[in-house]
Parts: sequence; structure tokens; C-alpha cells
Amino acid sequence: MNSNRLVLMFMVFGVMLSVFMPVSQVKAAIDYTTIVSDPNALPFAFAYDGSTTVYVTDYNYKGFYSYNFNTKVVTAYIKTSANPPWGGTLSGYGIAYASSKIFVTGREGNVGVYVLPSGPSSVITTGPNEGILYHNSYIWVASALEQTSTTGLIHQINPSTNAIIRSISIPYRPNFIYGNGNFIYITCVGDGRVLELSTTTFTVTRTFGGGVEKLYRPLGITGDGGTYLYVAENERASDYPLGVSAPSRVARIRLSDGVITQINTGTTNTDEGPYYVLYVSPNLYFTDNSRHVGIVGGTIETISYSASYFMSVVGSNIIVLSKGSVNLGTIPLPTPVDPCPPWMNSPLANRIRERLKVVIQTAIERYPRLFSNIPDCYGFNNPS
Repeated sequence: MNSNRLVLMFMVFGVMLSVFMPVSQVKAAIDYTTIVSDPNALPFAFAYDGSTTVYVTDYNYKGFYSYNFNTKVVTAYIKTSANPPWGGTLSGYGIAYASSKIFVTGREGNVGVYVLPSGPSSVITTGPNEGILYHNSYIWVASALEQTSTTGLIHQINPSTNAIIRSISIPYRPNFIYGNGNFIYITCVGDGRVLELSTTTFTVTRTFGGGVEKLYRPLGITGDGGTYLYVAENERASDYPLGVSAPSRVARIRLSDGVITQINTGTTNTDEGPYYVLYVSPNLYFTDNSRHVGIVGGTIETISYSASYFMSVVGSNIIVLSKGSVNLGTIPLPTPVDPCPPWMNSPLANRIRERLKVVIQTAIERYPRLFSNIPDCYGFNNPS
């Protein structure tokens, strides 16, 4: 075999290894910190102030806690505290942080607002609420007109004035919200759909799911920034006949054409399927009510707590919320692997590139897609 071809094959082999090798390293164990030791506490969601503190809702005690990662100080703003926010009437299903305020939703109705650090608290009048999101400088709230409604509203709220700017009617009852660019995406668990709503025209622009492609109890939703949405399908084991295993799946929605693909999480659904999902390149994380916190297609950890709920990026970690007291689990962010091995910058590699620059250039011209994403250090993109 011609020596040039042999060397080229060697370099291409190195490229293929780089392309197909894992691009992240993930720590399997989750480190938990119990910030409130109370078996009756029911944490549901949390918000991060972007600096030192997270704010965790408590569904049972009708309020929230603040936890400072630096000082480890926990402050309770709950029904049993001396001055409960909103009179201890909101369950705290969702929470958002904006303009040095906390915004909390409750299925009982209304949005609670608390000015940090010591009040006052007030209420924005709405219907029963679930999901809440701070996106594009506004608070967005998923609301129903009443508990039994089959339709809903998306409220756009000015976080500085607490004023509802507009209430957008949608054809299904909304649950969770995810934002990307000039759109928000809303899961509708009862109708098996995800809605795309424009934050510039304030209309529903697309609907995913329904009919043949119905999503199965869609709850948590995330995305990769523009190519795919990922939706937790929270199917209940009790909905399946005895002896029949309930699936544990995440739905992937391709935004370019709306194609839906079901992805098996690899867990056993003993109670409920995935509750929440979070995409942190290149991994898709999930939690469920069957005591799992895991990575779709990767490492899965079964925890001793009774359920796992919300998760989000906080600093250099992913924080996952679990009940059975108020527990914050810490997962280090994936560490990218350098796509350019040291030997690609060696004098030998440079000599090989010089000898094969004509061959390399010909390969690029013939197979542009193959070489389009190869790191520059391989010399395929700009041989000289």
C-alpha cells in the first residue's frame, strides 16, 4: 500500500475517534445536602439569583426557603413562619426570580410576589397556576381559568411593576414552560401536546403532538437551543395492567419539522415516568417519581428519597431537588474533552500534513460534509 495512503488512513482514523468518542465526562454519584430536615416538607421547584442563593418552594408549607451556598444559611418564608408570605395560602408549585423579587405560583390561584430580602409580599390576581418562567425580561405564567378548566391562559407580567401586560388564550390547559429566543414552549399534560407561542406576536404558532403523535402526560420541557425540544412523558404505572411495565420515556421534538421520537430513559417505571428534563450539552438529564436521577442513555442513580423533581444549572453544577425533607443534589457539569489530541500539534503531524496537503485538499472537495465539523487542528479544513 502506498505510504501516503497509509498515513492518510491513520489520520482519518484519528479523526473518526475524535468524532465518535464521548465528549464529556460525568460523575456518577450525586452529593446531597439536606437544607431543611422535615419529612412533611414538600419541595417542588427552585429559582437561582445568579449569584449565591437558591429559593425553594414548599408545596405543603405554602411558601419558600432561601439557601445561600456560601454561608449555608437557610431562611424560611413559609406558612408556619412568623410572617408568612401571602398569608400562607399559595402552594408554591413554581417559582421564578427577577428584579430582586420572588414570584411563586399556586394551584389555588394567583401569583405571589415577595420583595427580597424581607418583604413586603403581594398577590397578582390570576387563575390557578402551575408553570412560571422568567424569559426575555418578562415573567410568563401558565394559568387556567379554574381548577377544572380544559383551556388556559399565558400571562405576561412586568417584573418591575407586577402588572399583567397581557393574557393570551390557548386552547389547552397549560403546565410547564420553556423559553428559547422569541418563543416559549408550553406542555399540556391533559391533552398530550406542546404549544409554541411567539413572544412577539403573542399567538400560538405551532402545536406538537395530538392525534397519532400524542405525547404521553407531557410535563417538564427543555431544549438544546434551537434544534430539539425534550419533553418528560410522565406516564403512571397505575395506568397499565398488572404485570405490564409502564414505559419511562422522553420525547424528542425536532423543531425544523415537528417530528417526534420517543427515547427510553433506561429506568424501570414503578410509580411515574420522567417528571423533569434538563439538557446540558451533550447530556440529557431527567428526574422521576420512581426515585431516579439520571442521564438518558447513560449513568442512572436510584436515590433513597421518595421523589425527584426540578433541576437546573447553578454555577458550575446541576442542582436537583428531591423530597423527603428538602434536599439539594449536586451533579458537576460535563467536562468537555479536548477534541484536539496533543499529538496533532506535534512536529511529526505537521510534516505529515505538509506531505499530504494535496491529498487532503482533494478529500475536502470531494467529501465536504465529512470534513465540515473536524477541528482545525487536524489540518483538514485549511491545509497549508
